[in-house]
Amino acid sequence: MTQQCAPKIPELKVLIEQLCLSRTCLEQLLEQLHDLTTRTDLAEPSPAQWERDPAGQEKTLRPRNRGTETPRPPQPTVIAADARIQIAAGLACAMAETDAAALIQGATGTGKNFFAQLIHRQSRRAQRPLITIPCRQFNHPDPLARIGTLFDEAGNGSLILEDIDELQPAAQEHLATLLKQPLACRLISLSCNDPDDLVRHGNFSAPLLEQLRECHIALPLLAGRSTDIEQLARYYCQQFCAGAGVVEKQLSPEYLNLLTLYSWPGNVRELINTLEQSLLCAGEQKTLYAKDLPAHIRIQTLHLSSARKKGL
Repeated sequence: MTQQCAPKIPELKVLIEQLCLSRTCLEQLLEQLHDLTTRTDLAEPSPAQWERDPAGQEKTLRPRNRGTETPRPPQPTVIAADARIQIAAGLACAMAETDAAALIQGATGTGKNFFAQLIHRQSRRAQRPLITIPCRQFNHPDPLARIGTLFDEAGNGSLILEDIDELQPAAQEHLATLLKQPLACRLISLSCNDPDDLVRHGNFSAPLLEQLRECHIALPLLAGRSTDIEQLARYYCQQFCAGAGVVEKQLSPEYLNLLTLYSWPGNVRELINTLEQSLLCAGEQKTLYAKDLPAHIRIQTLHLSSARKKGL
């Protein structure tokens, strides 16, 4: 029984050779790692050090001199527990690693500009110009000249086109023609409306949409995102208080309750403006109460609050 289980001599020799080889490779690897950790000419890598090769296909790490490297701009902070916003933030970070044209769609105040800046700040273009232009400025007799000028100003940076749904047919045609040529800048387009609906109704060029939407982010409304509303309210309250050099104010339960009940047609932008106004109304008091909210919010939410208490 013992003889049947024991390995044959040739097999045993092969096994011993493999074990010795593995140990040798492991020792060599450990020695290389030790050399790397003790070298002083390698700077700690950062996202800004990852750059594309000339073919634009892969990324290589290029060590840089810390003493001459320009500090990266501060990164925008994403405040959200909602899965849709977290997915959007993940998509933005992934888009930052490419040069593909990005389209961000969402209602007014949902944060389209915020996510456009997030893409730029996390990209290899972060140190280069970021230019934002409303597309209605292209709706004049010579749109091609204006568009070309802006592309030149953006250089190797990023160009944000606000409200592409406001582009007139002539401007759309000129922009589509220009985008057929290689561009130095990164293009990020913003739209308040569903671009596919615009195409279906004949208000937007389908070929141009294909050029602008190599990557796509759709942002949800703020209404119904109660956890995000509270987190955003606390975050901006802290930011405003810190900016004013005063002790951070507390948010009362009744104040937070009315915030979550309100419909927020202006989305995150309206919430930020409301926090700022509440802090001004509160004066020196240490806590924000329902009375510190704008009148239209109190009227709408008090009706909803009463109906909820009655079980309606």
